[in-house]
Amino acid sequence: MKRQITLDQNTSGWTETDSAAQVMTTIAEYTVPVGSALVFRPNDTVSLYLEDNESTAAELDGSCPVEIVIEKPYGIGSDLLVNGQYTKFKEFQDQTKFARINQTMVARANSVIKIRANPNYSTIDTIDASDCRYALTALLVLD
Repeated sequence: MKRQITLDQNTSGWTETDSAAQVMTTIAEYTVPVGSALVFRPNDTVSLYLEDNESTAAELDGSCPVEIVIEKPYGIGSDLLVNGQYTKFKEFQDQTKFARINQTMVARANSVIKIRANPNYSTIDTIDASDCRYALTALLVLD
């Protein structure tokens, strides 16, 4: 069975971690369940809203580097799904402005999809993962 899905912060299976200061850090990760795979195809989309962990919460500066990687099972490597400055990913409303995935990539069972960001390029020290939002579209393939 195959069906289009959107992985977002409400999808069961995400683990969130506040970022470290001034280093590329994983803020959310999703392990692909056994018996399934996710196929990311050209024109699948990525949207992110990232918020700092400061006393008065604010959205991350648009120049912060962001990347989404697929870590292969059993530590055999990883693939870069998409990267760029935060500005590229922060659209949630206008579908014509969504960031797009450029090539087909498959995340097989037990692969880990990681959303990573580095607040180094802004005045923000850390990212509050619990206040972040994200959405990635993909084709879910079940065995």
